[in-house]
This record gives sequence, structure tokens and C-alpha cells, in this order.
Amino acid sequence: MSRFARFCMLAIFTCIGLHLCPFGLAPASASTSVPLRILNGNILIVSMGVNGRGPYDFVLDTGTNTSQIEPELAASLQLHPVDRIALSTLTGSAPLPRYIVDLVSIGKADIPHVEMLSQALPALHRLDGNIQGILGLNALREFSFRIDNNSKRLDLFIDEPLPHFSKSKRVAVQVAQDRIVVPVFAEAAIGGVWKLELDSGVSQVIVFGEKISGTKRGNTATIRITTTSPQSSAATLRNENFEVGLARFSNFPVVVFGAKAAPPPPGEDGLLPVSLFRSVFFDRTTSSLFFEAK
Repeated sequence: MSRFARFCMLAIFTCIGLHLCPFGLAPASASTSVPLRILNGNILIVSMGVNGRGPYDFVLDTGTNTSQIEPELAASLQLHPVDRIALSTLTGSAPLPRYIVDLVSIGKADIPHVEMLSQALPALHRLDGNIQGILGLNALREFSFRIDNNSKRLDLFIDEPLPHFSKSKRVAVQVAQDRIVVPVFAEAAIGGVWKLELDSGVSQVIVFGEKISGTKRGNTATIRITTTSPQSSAATLRNENFEVGLARFSNFPVVVFGAKAAPPPPGEDGLLPVSLFRSVFFDRTTSSLFFEAK
């Protein structure tokens, strides 16, 4: 699930993931905690309001720096597109209507002026027909936030004191264009470190083949990755050893995309799933992540 084009890109690996250029967002007004519904072990569903109506079920995807809305819901809300953007995927590209939603409400937090693209999401509807769109990181950029997979909760912080994690190691991350890039120390990484984007929409670690050094490790197998487009993209499954903060993973399955996939954006080597951890806390004030291992 990821965009890998300079201007904008979308791909759904096992579920979803897209990236587009950021759009200006005014500060959100409150902090809040809301429940998450989890599908397939990694797809996070948050209930939210749009322009004072709803609630509607949206997929929470930290691996995208824009958001999406179903065309039928956009029509029901009488949204008017401001322009169209060419969105590229692993199997092609198409121009999509772009909207600026006046208000998104998550619990007690009201978030104004959220950019959303309009596209049908059949892959998600096959999992849950109530899903009305994808909420990307562009809507959360004014928040520090915690995704708690264990208690199935999303916590948003802006003005309140941030939580303290005495048992977790602080991991400094890079934040650019509403993307959170995490250093992952790996035996197979060129130079010893992968830079993986934090992505709550993928179920497995995904690395581009050009970012892997040395010979193949362990057993390999060719697999198919479902995307939002009608076609599928082939990838290879390998076992690798890597470390994120204090969490170590041995002989862990990693999906490897080859030359047929679109290239990653500069400074990124792949995707890191939020579902690997019991909880993930992002502190926007220090550009830090705290992971609680399972």
C-alpha cells in the first residue's frame, strides 16, 4: 500500500496505501480518544463525521499523505471538486476529483479543510461494505497520536501533556510531506539500515528489491499482492532479520517488490506495518516514535 511517484501515487498492498502532495491544514481544536475496529488483523476502522454528518467508517492509513472518499458519499454530501489529480498506482494512473472537505470530526476533535480524492474502493468493500473512505496522515498532521492495537483505540494529542513511555526506546524518525519514515536496522539492508514508512494499511514489511543486499536468505516464494486496480502485482516473500527500536525480529517474512514496481520516493526503502506492534506513539513535537512490542 504505497505511493511511489514524485508527485503522487497510490497502491494497496493487501489493503491500502497512497501518497500525494500535502495540502495546507489549519490546527485541529481538541484532543480525544476513539475506538478502532480492526479487520483482517491490520485494517484499522475509525468512525468519524464529515461536514456535520455521519458517523461514517473510514480506514485509518498512516501510509498515505492524502485521504479518499467514496464517490457516492461525496455526491450525498454535495461536495464540489476543486480540480483533478492524476493518481498513479502499480498498474497505471487515472485523474481523480479532489475535494476540500470543510470539517472532519473524530471524537471531540474537529479538523478543518481536509483534502480528499474521490475513488471507488472495491477491495475494501469486499471486506466491509460500510467503509466510506480512507483517512490519511494529512488529516492528523497537527496531532501527536497513539495507535493502540491491543486496546483497539486511537488517541489524539495536541494541547494536553503527552504520555510518558518508561519502557520504550525513543526512535527518531524523518517526517516529510506527511510521511513518517522509520530507521530499521537489518542484515539485508544496504548500509545496514532500511528507511521504512510507517504504514497502518499494510500487513507485512515491504521492501523494494533494489534496497536488499547480499544473497537470498531462507525460503523464498512468489506471492500476489492485491491492489485497488483490477490487476495484481507479483512479489517475493523472504525471511529476514531486523530491529526496530528495542523490538527484534528474526527470520521474519518480508515482501520484496522487484523492478516491475514503481520506484520508491527518495529516502524511502519500503513500508513498516503498525500491526507489528501492540501500540505505536508518534510525538510530532520531537519527530519521535515509541513502539511497544507484542
